[in-house]
Amino acid sequence: MGFIIRDNTILEKYQEDGTTEVFIPEGITEIREKAFQECRTIEFVQIPETVTFIGESAFIDCSNLKKVIMPTGTVLMERSCFMGCHQLQEINFPKQIYAVYEKEYGIEILLSAHFII
Repeated sequence: MGFIIRDNTILEKYQEDGTTEVFIPEGITEIREKAFQECRTIEFVQIPETVTFIGESAFIDCSNLKKVIMPTGTVLMERSCFMGCHQLQEINFPKQIYAVYEKEYGIEILLSAHFII
């Protein structure tokens, strides 16, 4: 996969390689701003339990993204994480997430949101 990782813990960028499913490696603690910007082939992303921070616009304009599996622990998400993800249908939110607002986080059309308790 096309991950650019700094210090073995920070996912700086994902370079699209045509795959539709992305499994972010265990041990990553942070997904940087615009890390997945305009990755148009991705349909599914699984974020590992180790991630505690998702930067602004991390998945912006991933126009075919349909499902995201989030970690179950506390996650801080900055604004516009999913802006332009018009196919997004399902996100499993962790039990503690900081202020998800539809407008700010770009969650425009969401058919199913599960809060893991």
